[in-house]
Parts: sequence; C-alpha cells; structure tokens
Amino acid sequence: MLLVESSLNLGFTKGNNLGLKYASGKTILLLNSDTGLLNNSIALAYRRLLASEKVRALTGKVITPAGKVQHVSQRFPSITLVLLQVLRHFHLMSASRRSNVFLGEYFKYDEEANPDWIWATFFLIRREAVAAFQGGKFPEEFFMYEEDKLWGYYLQQNGYKLLYTPLPLVLHHVSGSSPHREDEIATNKIILQNEFQVIVLTKGIWYARVYFLLKALQYFTSGYTHAKPLARLYWRVMRNFSVSERAPKHLDSLPEKQQPA
Repeated sequence: MLLVESSLNLGFTKGNNLGLKYASGKTILLLNSDTGLLNNSIALAYRRLLASEKVRALTGKVITPAGKVQHVSQRFPSITLVLLQVLRHFHLMSASRRSNVFLGEYFKYDEEANPDWIWATFFLIRREAVAAFQGGKFPEEFFMYEEDKLWGYYLQQNGYKLLYTPLPLVLHHVSGSSPHREDEIATNKIILQNEFQVIVLTKGIWYARVYFLLKALQYFTSGYTHAKPLARLYWRVMRNFSVSERAPKHLDSLPEKQQPA
C-alpha cells in the first residue's frame, strides 16, 4: 500500500486525483475515510463491475451504524419527477413502479438498479471511464459535495452505465471524517449551492430555477420535521445565485462521446 500525503486540504476530488496519479490498476476505488467494509466488499464490487461490459462505475449497499440504508442510488434532478411529488401523483403508482422511477428514498436497496448517478462514498470505476473525463482525471468543479452527481452526468453522456448492487456492504460513519460535526444547515447550503450549479451546467439556468422553486414548494407543503427550513434554503439559493458564480468549466469541455468497448 502506498500512502500519498498532501500538505494542503485539496478537497474531495482533487485529493482523489492526487492519488489517481499513483494508481496502476484497471479499476479505481474511491472510499470515504469514515467508512468500514462489512464483507469482502472490494472483491465483490470488482467482480460485479467486470462482469458487465456496459457498466463503467458502481456502488454498493451503504448503511449507517444505526442500520439505516443510505440512498446512494439516485436520479438526476428532474422537473417532471418533482412535479409528480408536489402534486402527490406518485401515490397513484405501484410501489415497484415508484421505486424504479424515483430510486433514492423510494428504492428498497435489496436488488440491482441502473441509476443516473451514485454516491462517491464507495465508488468503483473502470480506469478507461476516468480516462474519458477531461484531462483523464475526475472533474474538479467542486471542493466537496455534489461532484458525484456531475460525474454521473459526464459518464452517461459518454454512453456509460452506472450500477447499484447490494452485494458489497459498507458501513458509513456520516461526517466521521470531520473532527467536528458540521452544522446541518450550513452543510445543506453548500450542497444546494453546488446542486444548483450542476443543474445550470447540465440543463441551463432557467431549468435550475424552476426545479429549485418546485423543490421549495414541495418542502413547504410537506409534513417533514425540517421541511420549512429546507424550503427556505432552496428559495434563498435560487434567488441569490448569480450566473457569474457558477463553476468555471462547462460541458463544452466534455470529450466527444466514446462507445463502450
């Protein structure tokens, strides 16, 4: 094992890219420092990834110390999907249909799925998929949070598939990498600011504004305990965002689409 040290906190993506320079395998595993492996997770993930030619990245079943399954399998932000939630039309779907359409909190995580993006908590990717990114490394738009959502978009634009599989079991001590528990509102603000930028980069500023307006409405009308603060946060991020603040890179920098081998 090779330990690569940095004198600076480079953030999640740049830190991983630093290690990537020294990696020599045909797959790359991103594994949060606040995780533990509950079974032969790496071998199970590796064998499953190589078993499917079309799959270029996967994640496994991630649980908290309390036994809660984390929602690592996700869809991209979608006005259509959030409208189904705001209008409560998703209640008209069968449980299996709802699970497949939305994933996230509606998915049971006991079977495989092809999500739009996956959490980078436990993230195994083929080296050739990383090579398809600009500069042959993970895109560095963000210091921390929401980078995995953008990676999923880039991968799908190249015709690659992502996979969730319940075979690898990973324990996640949430925010365990930080010496102090982060303030939840402050963390959510960073996450939403970055999510807004992801949508701007992938679908445009007006799509992002409409989506965030609908999310604010969804939480404002929700009975969820912390819904009202989240609704206000969605609203503030949308109102305060300036186009000049978005990440410097744009999708024009995405390499030409490559077909899976």
